[in-house]
Amino acid sequence: MTTICAVKDPETGTVWLGSNSQHCRGDERVPSTQSKWDRMGQWAIANAGSTKHAYVVKTDELLKKSEPLTLVEFVSRLRKIFIDNEIRAPDDDQDGVSTDFGAYFVLAHETGVYGLDRMLTPHKIDDGEIWANGSGCDYARGAFLAARSLGQSIEDSLRIAVEIAISCDRGSPGSAIIEQL
Repeated sequence: MTTICAVKDPETGTVWLGSNSQHCRGDERVPSTQSKWDRMGQWAIANAGSTKHAYVVKTDELLKKSEPLTLVEFVSRLRKIFIDNEIRAPDDDQDGVSTDFGAYFVLAHETGVYGLDRMLTPHKIDDGEIWANGSGCDYARGAFLAARSLGQSIEDSLRIAVEIAISCDRGSPGSAIIEQL
């Protein structure tokens, strides 16, 4: 369980990333002080799924390379990684066209923030809008909107969003980690 979120500041072009620092494995809280965001070349990626999703992404050498990848190239590589490692939803009752890979992702790039659904279908998020996923995502989205309506900066609003998600969602333990892409 986790809270991951990102937003691109429409005024400065800065992309901000947020996450809680720990995760749960069943009822056990796993101590950690690391961001849920992994840097892959010009991209940052975080997932609201199992640890195996994060592990195979972190170990892929092609995603780590610094040469630019388009959104389509990055997502195609993710799809190949999951297929090669037989990672998909346990109850994979598919229609023969789409594969459910069993996790949601948030991608960040200088061009903006993108959500990826369980079929790895990307959708671009409007600049200035938060995108969040994980068990604390609804708390984070609501807190971000409230903070922005009170005149808080994008960075401060994101920090408040993650802190509120941590305080309200038992599945998002730890402390807030806010970083700039």
